[in-house]
Amino acid sequence: MEKLCRYWQSFLVVRSGSGLNDPDTAESSDMDRLFQRRENGIKIFLDFLFSLKFVLVWRFMMILQSGKEGTQMDATCIFKRIEKKYLLSEAQYKALFERIGSHLEPDRYGRSTVMSLYLDTPDHRIIRESIGAVDYKEKLRLRSYGTATPDSTVFLELKKKFDGVVYKRRISLTFTQAEWYLNRGVKSFESQIMSEIDWAMKLYGWPKPAMMIACEREAWFDEEHPDLRLTFDRNIRYRENDLHLNRGSAGTNILPSGKVLLEIKTAGAMPLWLADALDAEKIFPGKFSKYGTAYTHTLEEKKHEVLMMEGEMKHASSF
Repeated sequence: MEKLCRYWQSFLVVRSGSGLNDPDTAESSDMDRLFQRRENGIKIFLDFLFSLKFVLVWRFMMILQSGKEGTQMDATCIFKRIEKKYLLSEAQYKALFERIGSHLEPDRYGRSTVMSLYLDTPDHRIIRESIGAVDYKEKLRLRSYGTATPDSTVFLELKKKFDGVVYKRRISLTFTQAEWYLNRGVKSFESQIMSEIDWAMKLYGWPKPAMMIACEREAWFDEEHPDLRLTFDRNIRYRENDLHLNRGSAGTNILPSGKVLLEIKTAGAMPLWLADALDAEKIFPGKFSKYGTAYTHTLEEKKHEVLMMEGEMKHASSF
């Protein structure tokens, strides 16, 4: 832009003829010299117009591109939906799927190992507030589908639930970019969603990985109701050590053997065929938080360890 301003100033000087007042011009009465200066001024002005046109076209293309990217981001990274959870037996799963399977198609991930790294404060403030909350819950997590590699895509998510409605903000990163952000606060790009996540990270004093939770998932959707998504999770497990998504999915099971967690996610009311199938199989919604259940499980284990130690100390003191 500074270069364009210099072009314009040069043209004005030549156009006004002010250049005739300099010593060289004053001493010469040659008309060819005057015409040459004016011709040079016209060339400078044309260069200015060409540069201005280039800048305007470039800016317009950037606006169009940002608009496309914004639309894609809004479509893939912002969710507002109702989520219902159901704990099924394998027999209920099979009976239900016989009723609804003809309506469903596997989604892009199909059957996969879902690994989620939940972020929290040293005193587990986020999950404690979530467990104790009634109307508002919030979680921060990093998710991968399968064991992560440096270049694989992972998702950094801010998930909120208010008055029964789930709001999720999600950005996709490479695993390396996510590690740089979580460990050093280095952002690979700027966006509205990145700003929201960054604000939440700062609000909680930059939470660290606190729990890794994995499960084997089947994910389905209905082409006639694109907002509808069903997931069936098995072998839900967690670990508190080795908190990295590139270290495999091993962990301690928290879901009873033979149980399947069904999650139904929809932007509005579920279709009648699905509601009828759930009613026919007497499947009713309940509450189940993977991170909340795992955290409670760790507290119970620690309490048990303390009781065992107290028992051993009492037994030793009796001798």
